[in-house]
Amino acid sequence: FVAPHFTTRVLSWTADSASLGSGGRVRTSLDIELQRELETEVRHTVDVLRDRNVEQAAAVVLDNATGEVLAWVGSPDFWAPKDGQTDMVVSARQPGSALKPFLYGVALDRGYTAASVLPDIPKTYATATGPYQPRNYDRRFRGPTRVREALASSYNVPAIDVASSLGANALLQTLHRAGFESLRQDAEYYGLGLALGNGDVTLIELANGYRALANGGEWRPWTWRPGD
Repeated sequence: FVAPHFTTRVLSWTADSASLGSGGRVRTSLDIELQRELETEVRHTVDVLRDRNVEQAAAVVLDNATGEVLAWVGSPDFWAPKDGQTDMVVSARQPGSALKPFLYGVALDRGYTAASVLPDIPKTYATATGPYQPRNYDRRFRGPTRVREALASSYNVPAIDVASSLGANALLQTLHRAGFESLRQDAEYYGLGLALGNGDVTLIELANGYRALANGGEWRPWTWRPGD
């Protein structure tokens, strides 16, 4: 039972006989050697972080040029009695700072540059749910900060400033164009926190969104069939 989460997914996709190849065989794009290496790495990562109460992890690898799935690991152990068969490649989770590159992509389209200066200072924003005071991960403020440093260091406060200037709807529309179909609520629902990843997305959406960044902003769907 090789690559169990991926295999299970393919079987569901080919439930109708019309999708099957000759003789009932289905050819996929999976690189089995890479798959085995990734499974080992996912298990190792969980073992290393177990003292921090980490029990689950997932990973997916896409070919940037073709969008073909090369490896798909939905959990460290498919046979684990607790959540082992939950495929976290397609289970929506909050992605945190992983959405910031898309935010800054919008900003660059709107006239910002890598040298633009952003405020990393205490600030309160009025939102539908009340006052919002963003903080950086380390609880520090650095004053004037250039875009390149804010993105590279994943600062929260400058990101919220950019989101406030552009509007949450501009970011949400860009994320929709980047294939994040899991974001089904409107911009008001997510608010400025969307810049910090408060909306649930899937790992496969995130990987394919980053693939679009690698391809100069051109989004195309991923595929599990070779040469599709």
